[in-house]
Amino acid sequence: MLIWKGHGILILVFGILGGLLAGFATASIFAATNWEWAHRMVVPSNLWGAAIAIWLYGRTLGKTIVKTYVDPATRMPVNIKSSHTLFFIPATPWAVLAAVLACLTTMGAFNEPAEAFMSDSQLAVAAPGKAAFKEANRLIDSDKGKTAHGNTPDAEKLAAVFSELVMKGREMGVEKGKKPTISLTHGKFLTYCRINPDSCVFMVHVPSLRNFSDEAKTFMVGMAWTMAREVAANLRPMPSKLVVGVRGAFLYDEVVEGPAAISATEGNEDWQAGIALRSKGSDGTDRLALYFEPHAPDVVLAKLPTEVPHASPSGSVPDSKPMVPNPRTFDDLKTAPSPEEKVEVLLDWFPTLKPGSVAGNADAANQMALKYAGFVHDQLSSHPALGGLSLPDPCFSAYVHLRDDSATFVIALPAGTELSPGAIEVGQEYAWRLAAMISSQVSPIPARVAVVFFNEGRMELTRVGAPQNQEGTQWLVEYEMTGTRGKEMLTPFLAAPSRPLITLKSPIELNRAVTSMLATDRRERTAPAAKPVPPSTPPLAGAATAPVPPATAPAVMTTPPALLPTAVRDWKDATGRVMQASLQSFANDAKDTGRFKRADGQVFEVPFSRLSADDQAFIRELARQSKAAP
Repeated sequence: MLIWKGHGILILVFGILGGLLAGFATASIFAATNWEWAHRMVVPSNLWGAAIAIWLYGRTLGKTIVKTYVDPATRMPVNIKSSHTLFFIPATPWAVLAAVLACLTTMGAFNEPAEAFMSDSQLAVAAPGKAAFKEANRLIDSDKGKTAHGNTPDAEKLAAVFSELVMKGREMGVEKGKKPTISLTHGKFLTYCRINPDSCVFMVHVPSLRNFSDEAKTFMVGMAWTMAREVAANLRPMPSKLVVGVRGAFLYDEVVEGPAAISATEGNEDWQAGIALRSKGSDGTDRLALYFEPHAPDVVLAKLPTEVPHASPSGSVPDSKPMVPNPRTFDDLKTAPSPEEKVEVLLDWFPTLKPGSVAGNADAANQMALKYAGFVHDQLSSHPALGGLSLPDPCFSAYVHLRDDSATFVIALPAGTELSPGAIEVGQEYAWRLAAMISSQVSPIPARVAVVFFNEGRMELTRVGAPQNQEGTQWLVEYEMTGTRGKEMLTPFLAAPSRPLITLKSPIELNRAVTSMLATDRRERTAPAAKPVPPSTPPLAGAATAPVPPATAPAVMTTPPALLPTAVRDWKDATGRVMQASLQSFANDAKDTGRFKRADGQVFEVPFSRLSADDQAFIRELARQSKAAP
């Protein structure tokens, strides 16, 4: 036989029987005595039993027998061996191999912490934190009919919102693969939330995580972290620390920790911002268990306000009010049967997205949409057309659709932005220029690019163009349509591709290319800033204490130097847009308009009626003191 010789198959039979008998005996000893060493030896004893049984077989039934015969022709003795092997290996080497494995497993068992061999009741007494984590983690192992779990009713509500947001984020950010034949979660994002006195923990089971690429796993962790910070912000008081664990069917891929509060310096497009500690594998499991230690029974845990947060349709941020279902969804766009229907769905669905929402039809498109919205926002916010005021952040929503030979960029300003016609025109120009710049960083460079600009839910401008050189550094606008007439030009851009989609070559090179373009453009339109000098006297109460640049333009009416120019401070308008600048002077005798200077040296005249009520009160007090000054 190729597998065994003689009755060598008995090596396997003796090994299995010996292992079962030894394991059963050790388990019986543990059950009767509850000795820890017996628990540790349950697995190694199987190998020891197999090694002993195989060795006994080799010394008895499996022993090699040598018989000597006399050759009638030569009258010489001839030895004939009768051996028994399994895969050409006799019993004794198999026994040695089993003994070596038994030694290794024994050493491993006795090096494990004692908690690993305790029953649930013992673990609850000896290590209550690990017991609580083990029970919580068991709840999200598989679908048991409930998606969200938590240690308090409010924690369960947060877990439900977090689960929905992560599910929508996965749909928007990671392309779905083939449907698995076996799924422990049935496609649900099983979630557990634990609220502690000073921290909040989210653990989520992502279906089919083992099939994700490294890039997709990193995206999932960053997206889950961002969603958890948004959801935890609803707690009162807000926890100081946040912990998020992302796991697959059996193991945690990564556990991240950091402050729950979002710093004002963090970029809106950086989903990894705020993460202070990362742990993988067993290290991540140990870190999670630390946050399940019991707290005092009389401690007051954070709670939700009366209104429970709801998941936003786009999966970008949670909403504090019940959401109104969109007439169309991203799934409708993906399943629309024809390009014409896709255009109709896109025009219905996209204007309903919340500010800051991004989407794409592929992984590369998602990255491009995220960067596209951020680039347009940053550039328009620093443009003089806004009169020195900055757009709220987040502001733009964006969608990018890639084909094998074309790219479509759709960008929208939300309702309530109320930009001037001049600012809208500048935004449209940058929407086109940045789309062309991003398109130059994909492979292959698309033959056509379409850019659609929405303003407060209205389709205002559609541009279609093509590159004029092979590098894609020069682009020509071929067609330009206003209003909904532009949807006729969009139809071929949403048709099914015939070849693999174009893809982003390098996010790093994209950042460098666009940053270089923006910096060059900003240098061309910005005058050199004057060197800031400190004010000669302290500023008014409530003003910032930053150095104040001197006025560069003559004022119609001057005021005492003790009051003007003010220090650089934040000025807000009625819609929440912010301008950091100093008030240099009043621009007229009526004192209803001021001349402001930003730190970059740009000077603007802004009517005071555009500013917030608090800023107008501040200016009135400034005017009153200027009259009273000698």
